[in-house]
Amino acid sequence: MIKTVKIISAFLLIVAAQSISPLYSQTKGDSSENSSAGLSPWHREMRAVRVFEKPKIDGILDDAVWQNIEFQGDFLSREPFGQPATEKTEFAIIYDDENLYLGVRLFDSEPDKIQAYDMRRDAFGRNDDSFDFFFDTFHDKRNAFFFSTNPLGLRLDATITDDGRFNADWDGVWETKSSIDDKGWYIEMAIPWPTLRFPEGDNLTWGASFVRHVKRKNEVDYWRLVPLYVGGFGQARVSEGGFLTGLSGLKQGGNFEIKPYISGGIQNDDTIEMEFGDIGVDFKKNLTSTLTADFTYNTDFGQVEADREQVNLTRFSLFFPEKREFFLEGAETFRFGQGGGGFGGGRPGNIQLFHSRTIGIEQQELIPIIGGARVTGKINRETTIGFLSMQTEKTALGSDDVAPTTNFSVLRVRRDVFARSTVGIMLLNKEISGGGYNRAFGIDTDFKVTNEFSFFIVGAGTFSPESSSRRNNFAGNAGFRWQSDLWQYNASFLDLEKSFQPEMGFISRNDIRRTNGSLTFSPRLTNSDLIRTITINTNGNYQTNGKNRVLNKKISGRLAINFENSSNISLNFNREFEYLFQNRGFFEVRPGFVIPNDDYVSNSFNFSFRSGNARKIDGNLNISRSDFFTGTSSRIGFGFNYRAFNRLIANINYNYTQTDLPAGSYDSIIFPDPTLDNPTGLYAGGNFHTNSLSARFTWSFDPDFFIKAFIQWIDDDHSPFLQGRDRVSANFLLRYTFSPLSDFYLVLNQQSLVGPGQTFLENRAALAKITYFFRK
Repeated sequence: MIKTVKIISAFLLIVAAQSISPLYSQTKGDSSENSSAGLSPWHREMRAVRVFEKPKIDGILDDAVWQNIEFQGDFLSREPFGQPATEKTEFAIIYDDENLYLGVRLFDSEPDKIQAYDMRRDAFGRNDDSFDFFFDTFHDKRNAFFFSTNPLGLRLDATITDDGRFNADWDGVWETKSSIDDKGWYIEMAIPWPTLRFPEGDNLTWGASFVRHVKRKNEVDYWRLVPLYVGGFGQARVSEGGFLTGLSGLKQGGNFEIKPYISGGIQNDDTIEMEFGDIGVDFKKNLTSTLTADFTYNTDFGQVEADREQVNLTRFSLFFPEKREFFLEGAETFRFGQGGGGFGGGRPGNIQLFHSRTIGIEQQELIPIIGGARVTGKINRETTIGFLSMQTEKTALGSDDVAPTTNFSVLRVRRDVFARSTVGIMLLNKEISGGGYNRAFGIDTDFKVTNEFSFFIVGAGTFSPESSSRRNNFAGNAGFRWQSDLWQYNASFLDLEKSFQPEMGFISRNDIRRTNGSLTFSPRLTNSDLIRTITINTNGNYQTNGKNRVLNKKISGRLAINFENSSNISLNFNREFEYLFQNRGFFEVRPGFVIPNDDYVSNSFNFSFRSGNARKIDGNLNISRSDFFTGTSSRIGFGFNYRAFNRLIANINYNYTQTDLPAGSYDSIIFPDPTLDNPTGLYAGGNFHTNSLSARFTWSFDPDFFIKAFIQWIDDDHSPFLQGRDRVSANFLLRYTFSPLSDFYLVLNQQSLVGPGQTFLENRAALAKITYFFRK
C-alpha cells in the first residue's frame, strides 16, 4: 500500500512539473505580441466592405469582387497555446442590401488528408475538418448567431445565449458551398439580413469569432485567441470575440414569414387500423427588428425521430429531450436556472421549471393542440422577453380516462446586468377546463464576478389545489464556480420541498436537500508528444429529506487521460450510502425482484475508453461493476462509428446489464403505512439481465437530401411491459429540403414484441409531410 502511494505521489509530481508552462501565465490582458502578425492575439478587428456586385455562391472564390478584397488571417493554435497555426487560413467579409457574404481560404499542406464525412443539415460533424464562426449582432458580449460548415457544404447553425449556452435547434436561411483542390478547401457563403436579428443603423460594430478545426492534427485555430480558462469549447464564448466593423445602412427586412404544412398517413396495431391527415400553418411577424411574434393554428407536432429507449433500474422518472420543431425554436429564451445546457438542451436542470414536452403529451399519448402564440426577442439592449401560450383539445385516453382541454402559458423576462451577469423571472400557468390548475413562479440569477469566479441563486414555487395551504411547495438552488485551465472548484445547495411539483416542468424527485461539491485538477503535459491533458477529479454529494433524514451520501473520484490523437481513457470509483424508502415497504425493481426498505452502502467502478475520431472508424468501450442494494450489477457496453466515402455513416451500440439479487424474507421489511396490504413470506432471489442493441445508418445524397434508419432491440427478461418477449423498434426517415426551410418528410415507424408465443405489433405508422417556407 505504501509503495502504491509513493508511486502515485511521484506520478503527480511529474505531472505538475511538466505542467508548469508559460501558458498558465497568459491572461486576457497579456500584452505579448504575435510575431507572425505583429498584432496582439487578444485584439482582432475585421472590416466588412459594402459591394455592388453579388458573388456567385459556388465555393470557388473566383469572382472579381473577391479579387479586390483584402483577406485577413493570422490564426493562432489554442493547443499548444498561442503558437501560429500549422495550416494557413484567410477570410473576408462583404455585404450588400440583401446579404452578408463570407469567403474563406483554408490552405492545407496535405489536401488528400482533409477529413469530411457528413453533409446533413444540422449534423455536428465532430469528425470533420470544419470552420465555425459567430456574430454577436447586438455586441452585448452574451448572445450570438453561430454557423459552421465543412468541406462538403454541411450547414449547422445555432443561437448562443448567456455567453456559452447553445440552442442548436434554431434554423436560419443561409447558403454555403465548399470546394477542394490541391491547395486546400474553400468556403463561399451568403446570409440574408432577415436571418439575423440586429439593431438597424449606421456604423455598427458586431462581435465576431472565427475558428478552424484540423481534425487529423487534433488542432483548433482561432482568429481571436481565447484564453484557456474558459474551457474546451472556446468558440462559444461570446465575450471573447473580436470586432466586425464597417456595417452601415442595414435593414432587417423579412417582415413576416408563413410556413404551412400538410401531412397524412396510416397507423395500426394488432387490432385497429386508422388513416389520418392534417393541415396547419405557422405565421411569424417581426414586431420590431429585435422582437418576433409567432402564431400557430392546428399545430403540427409530428415527431419524425423516435426516442431512444432507455433501461431504467431506478425508482425515478427518466428525462426525454424535446424534439418537436415548434418548441425547439426559441427554446433558449425559456431556459431557467442552470439547466438545459449543451447542444439540444438534452439535460434537465436541478429546478426544471419549464419543459415543453409536458405540452401535448399525456400518459405517453399525443394530445392534439389547437394552436397558440409566442413572442420572443429583445425589447431593449439589456432585456429579453419570452411569452408562450398553447391550447390543447379534450382527448379520450386509454382506460376510460380523458385529458380535458388545457391551456399552458409561460412568461419569461431576463435582464442583463453588469458586464456578463443576468437576473430573470418566470411565471407559468397550467389551467385545466372544468377546474384544476398548476401555477409556478421562479427567480434566477447568474453573476459572473470575474473571468474565473461566478455564482448563482435560484428560487421557485408551485401552487395547485392540492397545495392550497402554500406550505412545503418551494425550491431553491445556489452555488458558485471558480474555473481556470488548471483548477476548478464548485459547490451548490439544492432544496426541493415535499409539495413542490412543477407540472409544466420536470423533477425526478422532490422532498430533498442536496449539498454537492467538486474539485478538479487538469494539467497539460506540454512536453509530452503522447498525452495532452490529465484530469483528476473528486466529487462529494450529501442528500437528506425535508426532515434531515439522510437519503444519500456519495463520494467519487475520477482519473481521465486525453491523448494528442483525441482518444481518451477514464477510471471512476464511487462509494455511496443510500436510504431506500417506499410506502409499500420495498422497491420492486422487476416483478418478483424485491429490495426491502433499509440503509445500503455500495461501491462501484467504471472504466471507459474512446478512440480518436480522426479516422474512418472509431469506437468506445465502457465496463462497470457495482453493488446494487442487496446484490450486484455489472454492465458492459461498446460501440463504433464507421464513415464511408463521404456518404454513409453507421453507428452501432450494444449494452448488456446483469443484476443479481439474493433471496430474503419479508420479516426484515419495515412497513411505514399499516393501512396497506403488507405481503408476508419469502421472496425469491436470482438474476435478470437487459440487452440493448441499436444501429443508426445515414446516407446523404447532398446537403439537402438524406435518409436515415434507426433500429433498436431491447431484451429485458423480467420487464413487466415486455411480457417475456423482446421489443424491436425501427424508424426510417427521408428528408428532402427542396428550398430553404421547406421540406418533404417520409417517416416509417414500427414497434413490435417478438418472442415466445404470438408476435404482437404494438404500433406501425407511415407518415408523409410537406412544409413550405415563404418570407416577405
